Amino acid sequence: MPKTIGCIIARTNSRRLPKKVLRDIGNKKLIEHLIDRVKRAHNIDKIYLCTSVDPDDEILLSIAKENGIYGYAGSKEVVIDRMLNVAAFENADNVIRITGDNIFCDEIFTDKMIELHNKHKADYTRTTTLPLGVTSEIFSVSGLKKIYSSLDLDQTEYLTYYIFFSENNLRKLILYPPSIMKNPLFSLTVDTPEDFERTLFIMKHLKEKKVIYLDDILNLNKTTPIPYLEISRNIKINFPNNTKKIYGEYLEELEEKYKTCNIVKLEDDFYEKDKTKRINKGRK
Repeated sequence: MPKTIGCIIARTNSRRLPKKVLRDIGNKKLIEHLIDRVKRAHNIDKIYLCTSVDPDDEILLSIAKENGIYGYAGSKEVVIDRMLNVAAFENADNVIRITGDNIFCDEIFTDKMIELHNKHKADYTRTTTLPLGVTSEIFSVSGLKKIYSSLDLDQTEYLTYYIFFSENNLRKLILYPPSIMKNPLFSLTVDTPEDFERTLFIMKHLKEKKVIYLDDILNLNKTTPIPYLEISRNIKINFPNNTKKIYGEYLEELEEKYKTCNIVKLEDDFYEKDKTKRINKGRK
């Protein structure tokens, strides 16, 4: 089987919510909650917390060790450098980019993405139309090297944009989730004080659950509306060369780009079946 390495990308230099990955949620730091989630993915061979050589980020290497995963300190700005270096150390076939502020990155989707990424021999795989912050991105190492050779390294924060809006010959695989889980204007990432407040709200209201799954959050919102969950279609977001786009329009443009990719629509009951298996296994 192809070797797949999970790369949690994190630093401590966040501006809108300073040192967000180190903030306490219950008895753990935000980044530790994410590490726990990534550990629950069955199809990841090793997990690295990929941070930078900045002295302020050394604490993340300690957290990685304390939580039983690997740590790597590399380029301050070029995330691809970090992922490719880890891939070289491990002789990996695939790497997963998991953003350090995506505390609700869902292991069920992670495992399904890896499975189908390998089956279809893709260079790049993502799941679309889910809330922001729920899924990761998978790259073949060979595909990531292609990107590295042609991408302006000052623009690596716009990696996803580059993949779909520039000329490249990557084999792209797009997964569509069960329709009941489609909420592209919801956000579960943590980037602002409001995002952190939303996260605390979710954790408080679902504290009785050993593991919080995406459907638990969506069901909670139906009975007890979650604050700051929805993103306005009309907000403007930054893009390369100091340009901006309206978020809703960008999502529509992406949908058009997806039509040129290999598409897999996941079965309506796939998530519920997988979740049930995991829960039952945990009870044994």
